[in-house]
Amino acid sequence: MMNVFEKILAITTNCGDIPNRKQESQRKGLKIQRRVEEFDVAKGIGILLVVIGHNIPQGSLHEFIYSFHMALFLVVSGLVIKHESLMNLKTVRQIAFKNRKMLAYFLFYSLIYILFDLVVRVLLLKSASLHLIFWDFYQTVTFFGISVLWFISALFLAKVLAIRILVNEFRLSINVLIILIILIVIGGVNYIMPSYVGMSGLKLVGYYPVVAITRTLLMVAFLMMGYLLRPVILFFVILNKSYVGAVLCASLLVLNALFSPYTGTVDYHYLLLGNVPVTLVLGLTGSIGVLGLSSLIVKASVGAKAFVFFGKNSLFVMVTHEYFLLYGTGNLLIRWFHLSMTGTEMYVFRIVVLLVIEIFLVWLLSAKMESLITKITNKISALYTR
Repeated sequence: MMNVFEKILAITTNCGDIPNRKQESQRKGLKIQRRVEEFDVAKGIGILLVVIGHNIPQGSLHEFIYSFHMALFLVVSGLVIKHESLMNLKTVRQIAFKNRKMLAYFLFYSLIYILFDLVVRVLLLKSASLHLIFWDFYQTVTFFGISVLWFISALFLAKVLAIRILVNEFRLSINVLIILIILIVIGGVNYIMPSYVGMSGLKLVGYYPVVAITRTLLMVAFLMMGYLLRPVILFFVILNKSYVGAVLCASLLVLNALFSPYTGTVDYHYLLLGNVPVTLVLGLTGSIGVLGLSSLIVKASVGAKAFVFFGKNSLFVMVTHEYFLLYGTGNLLIRWFHLSMTGTEMYVFRIVVLLVIEIFLVWLLSAKMESLITKITNKISALYTR
């Protein structure tokens, strides 16, 4: 049996899989490995918080969720970057090719969003003009991203840049310095960046690419944090059979509950970071806290399968939950059935309806969409190899 430190080394070099804790059986001389369930649970919690955050009003709960929910996906993405794969990636082109499926997701869903805006919002509902289509295209080509698609475009760019930095195998102190420099730059840009509210025309032409670049740097910092924290997270949260490490990590969520009111408005989409130092610290503490909570859920076997389901389909839920299919569905049902509800009951009903529809959409469309994305990825691969 491997001791804990040998397991950490194995996971760090084979990233994303860990030996089965119940048995380490062998098949043809190879160890059977599994996904890190805690990471899927964490992503499941994250996407549920995204859905909840988009369906509740401003307030304490909203500020708490927004203080860390997007940073969580980035930290987890950093945790699963394969150390061994970095050795084979030396150029930006190679790294971009390695992450081509993320680019395919962005291009595919951007096209769907543009078609939806053109057919539904411009031609049928006439709630928008053709100017909307121009801005949709501009947000796509500048990688600002239409609506929730900002996350996919920024994650693709951030992964390329973060991996390009990590392949150099700098010492820990150098990597930490790089992260600090990035955060200082982000703070400076956030300080001088005007609010997007009321912007139009030429101002937006400059605003979108500047935000896309700065937002990418922010995500690079969190990706690198996740990668560098991997041995610590694995030792204290994943592999340790004791509940102590997981409880200590989960308790960091208390800091987010206490200090999130001091962050102000936090929205990575438009680079609204409020109190930047507090926002950055809470992004990290909240992410570690959810990872601790995920470990407790897996250890106790309480609802883990449900969270894993949403975690594995988090990208699909991200792109479908808010914009072109489900916006206002709960309110429509409330009016249709003449339901009498308090404010809290209405928000809970909307969230439940949204989640039920998402489960149905995952069952109905997720595999088909995945197949299409794979075909697009293969097309990109063909262009790359020419």
